[in-house]
Amino acid sequence: MRATTSDRRLLLITGIFLALAGLLFGGVVLIATNRDSPPADARKPLFLGLRDPMTSSIEDGGPLYFANPFGDDGFWVDLEDHQLVAYVLKVPGTNCNVKWKAQQNSYLDCHGAKIDRSELDRYEITIGSRNGTPKTSVFVKLHTTIPAGTPLATG
Repeated sequence: MRATTSDRRLLLITGIFLALAGLLFGGVVLIATNRDSPPADARKPLFLGLRDPMTSSIEDGGPLYFANPFGDDGFWVDLEDHQLVAYVLKVPGTNCNVKWKAQQNSYLDCHGAKIDRSELDRYEITIGSRNGTPKTSVFVKLHTTIPAGTPLATG
């Protein structure tokens, strides 16, 4: 059976619409995955919880790992001189992730070697109320990195 002119026209129009739909879908995917600029929320402090339960949990079981909700590397929240500290996941200047090893009561680099907390960069942590949260709310500023070796602010 031979294709009629109307069949060819239908196939041509359908093909054009499919190609346009594919281009539109590809454009939406490119726009949605564009990582040139962080989401607006990434500049705001991230609420982690309340200070006292978080401190107790760390004292009882070790540091807490938090995934970064904006797609970047996560971070560890630990205690240093009785203050909450958010350690950057990577060893400064490398692509080496740090993990907590409870059995050794220490952080380990990607090669399994112990790494001292003073060698890790930190994110700024603030404690206070925002938008109706309790006064002991813990927030981390993921866009503010404090270099390794910088003394902790007191108070």
